[in-house]
Amino acid sequence: MNYLINDRVTYDSLNGKLYILNDGEVVRLSKTLNRLMLVFVQNSNKILDREQLLLSVWQGHNQVVSDNNLNSNISVLRRYLSSFFDEDMILTIPKIGFKFSAQVVVEEKINLEPQNLNNKKNLLINNKSKKKLWFFLGLTIFSIVFILGFVYIKHKNYSVSYPIVGKIDQCIVYYINDDYKLDVKNFSENTLKEKISYLGINCKLPAKVYYYVSSISMRDDDKGTLFLSYCPETSKNQPVMSCETFYEK
Repeated sequence: MNYLINDRVTYDSLNGKLYILNDGEVVRLSKTLNRLMLVFVQNSNKILDREQLLLSVWQGHNQVVSDNNLNSNISVLRRYLSSFFDEDMILTIPKIGFKFSAQVVVEEKINLEPQNLNNKKNLLINNKSKKKLWFFLGLTIFSIVFILGFVYIKHKNYSVSYPIVGKIDQCIVYYINDDYKLDVKNFSENTLKEKISYLGINCKLPAKVYYYVSSISMRDDDKGTLFLSYCPETSKNQPVMSCETFYEK
C-alpha cells in the first residue's frame, strides 16, 4: 500500500521505498526499517511507547529485542526522512516513546501505463483465442481423417492396410500422432490399457481401436487431449461400421 506523507513524499510499504513522484531520489528501507516506518505511518500523530514498537517490529518477527536496536533504527530512519523534510518527523517523548508527526493519506497505487496494461490484457485474450482456434482446428482435422479412414475401410471390406501397433485382448490397436501418422515408437500399451479400463471399453470381443493423443491444449496446465475411437467388428452384411468416439482432456 502507498501512503502520501505531508502531501510530498510517497511511502511504498510493500517494497519499502520512500520517494517523491517524478523525482529521481529513492530511499530503500531494510526489512526492519520498513516495519518500523509502517508502524509510525499507520499511527501518525499518536504517541507510541517503546514496548509497543519493540513488540511490533522485533518480537513479533522473532528478532532480538533491545533498546539499542530501537534507538539505532530510529536514528537511521530519521536520517533518511531528513533527506525529504526539513523538520524532524519522529519526535521523542521523554520517558514514554516516540511520535510520528506528519499528515498521512492512504494513496491508491497510481497506474502510470493503463494503455500498456490494456494491451497486455488484450494480448492474453488473443493468445487464449489462438489456443482455442488451434485446438478446434486440430479436432476438425482429426475428425475428417477418421471419417475418410472409415470410408476407405468400408470400400476395402473393412481391411486396413496400416500396420498394427499392438493388441489388447481382442482389440487391434492403431496409434496416431500429431502428424496423423501411425506411430509405433511412442505407443504405450499400459497407458492405453488403463484408459480402456477407465472408459469401460469391452475388448473381450473383436474390435479396432484408433488411439490418438494430441499435444494441443487450451490452458498452460493442460497435459493434452485424448481421442479414442472404438469400432467393434461387424458382419459383412452390416452396411456401416459403428464406432464410439471418446474425447478426454
